[in-house]
Order: sequence, then structure tokens, then C-alpha cells
Amino acid sequence: MGASRRSLSLTDSRPSATPTSSSSCATAKSPHPEPSKRSSLLNRSLRCRRRWPDSSLRRNSSVRAAEPVVDVIVGVHNDRRPIERAVASALRNRLPIRVSVVAHNVDVALIRARLGTVGDDDRVRLLELQDGVRSPANAFNHGLNHATGEFVSIVGSDDELEEHALDEWVALADRLGADMVIAPVVRDGGEGVPTPRVRASRFGRIADPDRDRLFERAAALGLQRRAPTEHLRYATGLPRGEDQAYGLELWAGHRVVFDPRTPAYREHADQDDRITHVFGPLLDDFTFLDVLRPVLEKVAPAVRRAVAAKIVRVHLVPAIRVRATAGSLTPEDRAAAAGVLRAMTDLAPSCLGLLPRTLAPEIRAASAAVAAPSPVRGRLGVVRDLLPIDLRALLHRHAPLRLQLAGRVVARRTARSAAARSRALTSGHGTQGNGDVVVVAPHGSPIADGLRVEHSAVVVGYVGSGASVEVPVPGARSRWFRDRLGDSFLGRLFSRLVGVDDSSRFAAAVRRTPTAEALLDRADLIVAADEDAVLASWRAARRGAAKSVVLGHAAAAAALAERTSR
Repeated sequence: MGASRRSLSLTDSRPSATPTSSSSCATAKSPHPEPSKRSSLLNRSLRCRRRWPDSSLRRNSSVRAAEPVVDVIVGVHNDRRPIERAVASALRNRLPIRVSVVAHNVDVALIRARLGTVGDDDRVRLLELQDGVRSPANAFNHGLNHATGEFVSIVGSDDELEEHALDEWVALADRLGADMVIAPVVRDGGEGVPTPRVRASRFGRIADPDRDRLFERAAALGLQRRAPTEHLRYATGLPRGEDQAYGLELWAGHRVVFDPRTPAYREHADQDDRITHVFGPLLDDFTFLDVLRPVLEKVAPAVRRAVAAKIVRVHLVPAIRVRATAGSLTPEDRAAAAGVLRAMTDLAPSCLGLLPRTLAPEIRAASAAVAAPSPVRGRLGVVRDLLPIDLRALLHRHAPLRLQLAGRVVARRTARSAAARSRALTSGHGTQGNGDVVVVAPHGSPIADGLRVEHSAVVVGYVGSGASVEVPVPGARSRWFRDRLGDSFLGRLFSRLVGVDDSSRFAAAVRRTPTAEALLDRADLIVAADEDAVLASWRAARRGAAKSVVLGHAAAAAALAERTSR
């Protein structure tokens, strides 16, 4: 489906009647059955989607037809990197995409040869940058300077995007008017990255920089709207941490959304020459603080405290540990660590109180520039990992307990969603022509049977309903409770409020089945076969999943006829 159909709207797909002549009130009969009054009302009741004003109109205009919607920037520093994998993954989207491969301090002919047939695509262009600086910042900035699309996305040369990732991120950004969509990251082996540690209640919604701990993610992986972030560039001349100030300004001053259920950014570790992973002196790891400090001074004190605590916990302590383990922690490194610690406490005097108690001995040693004792192991160490140095901050949002819980939820949901998408692709239900149309039919339906045969639709229903993807039947307890409430108005109302009505029970079953949820997220058209399927379809619509969601056979026929005519 082309970019012109990306406006996500839940519509009553009733064919409009047109007059046979200008002087006659007669109307031509539609070739499709007329939706019932109840079906039409339910279809109209699904119009709950918010959208960034006029975004679809801008992309649909002929003026913008020649411009890409998304400029993807890939920096590459040698021809040993699997750059063709990253570029090919970015091209697996329906939107107009342009991939700019920045050949940084490497012969552009070598990169063109490495790309192979992927480089022959008209959507791929090669940009050359020869500056003699070994840093990814210059390559990314060069790509940003040449970007003209409405959105930009930065991809590592040995990483890749899941299929239709950019399509769904743009849809999410449009729906919420977001300036930035943070990508869920999945590592080799299916492990979900636990950052940013966003509250589960804010998945797929505009996040609060402080309450949703956006600063736990430094790398701006995902999608950003170019106009409001045009002034941002990566810090140059730094051996490490070029994205720290960039990420902080992006999270603190813009509308940001994160949803672990969207297609992921897949990070691979099959290359051993990542620029950002090269070991060096400890002082080099923290030269970014000179660039970060002015930005920190402008943000709210609560944000400054959280970022300072994160720098000590995520950057300083591991930097000391890895050098101590390798036997290369020099007196100069200890002095540099003490200086970093002083700088953080000067910016946020109470930041150390948020750190785990297990780090207290190492922090005291770093402050005194002496050798640190061995970390606490065993069960006591696990408990102390969850306790902050300042016990009054036990339940603080940036203290260890809530950080760990939030990160576990994010990582688990990211991994489960990625696994479900992989299973859907493996089973053949996630590809075009066999997953564009999804019929939600809890107990099976003639509508589902017909669409499965005529349009290769995928059917989601209960176990035993003959569906393509089956969800578990709810337990007898909720059914017993529903039966006791009866079918009176008050009984039905209370059933919906407590979530034991038929529609709520099926929606809950779909939510507990990642494969079914992934199929709904990838669909172009969702057809709710009956009223019990409405809530599950409505929730998919709220996530910005499908481009159209309709109820009943008549609305489905009209929507499919419109698709065929395009």
C-alpha cells in the first residue's frame, strides 16, 4: 500500500450514493450490501484516532511526491561491515524512503561494491566524507546535513530494522504528533533492551522525560521529525559519548513516544571493530561531559539529578571495573574518575543517594582515588542492588527498585513482541497478500470464511474456531461471573466495567497472545466480524496499527472494493 494511504482512520466504509443526473433525486444503487444501522453506528463509534494535523495531506500532495518521507542515514567506516543488510532492511517499507550511505574515510567504490545489487536501487545514494576523524558523529552529521525528508532515522552499519518498522513508526508519530519515536531494540538471541524504562501505562503515548526515564537511553535510535530537531547535531571531536548531549536535548525538549510493541531496531554484535566499542583511557570516556554540562544546567533539577546518577551508575563505575579487571587501572585513571564524580555531585549534590548500595564502596574509593574493594556477591548483593544508598529514596522513580522493575517490563515486552513477529513471518501470516487483511472472529464466522478464500485474509479467533491464529479460551470463572450478572442493562454495564463481558474477555485473550497482537499491528485492514470482536479491533486501532478497521460484511466489502480500485 502506497504512502498516500497512510492516514490511519477507522471508518464506516459505506459506499456513497451518487445522483444519476443533476435534475433528479434518484440515486444509483450500490453494488455492495448496505450496512445495518447498528453496524454503521458501531463503525462510526470507532473514530477515536488522533492525528498530527494535515500530515497525511502534506505527504499526499504532488508537490511532496518527489521527496522521501523518511531519510535513513547509515554511516560506514570500512568495507568489512555488512552495510548491505542495513540498507536492505530500511528499504522494506511502503513509504517513500531514501537511504543515504555515508562512506566515511573509506573509498566510496569499495562501499558500492559491498552493497552489490542493493546499491542499484534508486532509493539508495552514496555520500562521501573524507575528514580523517575516527568518530561516527561526523558521518551522522553529514547525513543530517543532506536530509530533506520529513523524518530522519539513523541506523548502524551492522544493524538492521525489522520489516515495515519505518511505516509503523511514522504512523505512530503522526497519530500522536510526536517529534521522536524511540525504537525498541532487540539484540542477538532475541534479548530486549530494557531502556528507556518507560512506565507501562505510557506505552504508545507521549512520554514524560523525567517520569518515564527517557535519559536511560542515550542513543537516538528510531525516528525523529526533521523540522523541530533540525538544529540538533552530534558533538564532534569526541572519542566517546558523542550522542549524550544530542539525546538529552532531544528527550528534554520534544514530544517523544516509545512503544515496545512496534517493529524493533535489531542490534547485531557480529563485528569486532565498532568505533564506539574500542577500549581506551578512562579520561577519554568522559570528555563528553564538557559538551553535556551546558545542557544539564538548562534542564530541571530533577532531570539533572537523574542524569548525573545514571552517568555514575552506567558509565563511571563500569569504566573503573573493566580497567581494574584487566589490570590497567592507572593512577591517572583513578584521578580522572574522582574528577568525574566531583563534577556530577557539583551538578546534582544528591545524585549519589539514588544509586544501589552495592556501589557505595566503589564510589567512596573512586572519590578518594584509591583501589576499590570487590563487589558484594550472593543473596546479600542482590538485595543491596535494589536498595538505594539513601533509603529515603527507596520508592523514587530513579532508585534501583523501580528502575529494575520498569526495565524488566520493557525488555520482556520488547522481546515477546519481536518473537511474535518472527513467528508470524515464519508461518507466512506476516507477508503481503497473506496478512494485509485480518478478520477478528472469536467464534468463527461466514464473513471470516469468505474473506479467507477471496482475499487470503488471516483469521484470529478462539481455540477450536478454525482460525488461522488461535487465542486461548478464557477460564470458566469469568464466564460464571458473567452469567450471574445476567443480560439486563445494569448487568451488561457492570460486566463491561469489570471486564467479564464477551468482548472484554476476547480482547484480553488477544492481548495475552503476542502472535495475534503482532498480526493486528501489521494489518492494513482489520475486519471485526461481530460485536465480540469490536474491543480487540478498537485497541489495535488505538495503537495505530491498521490503516482501516471496519465492522461487518458490508463495510468490509466496501473497504476491499476501495482497495481494489486503487
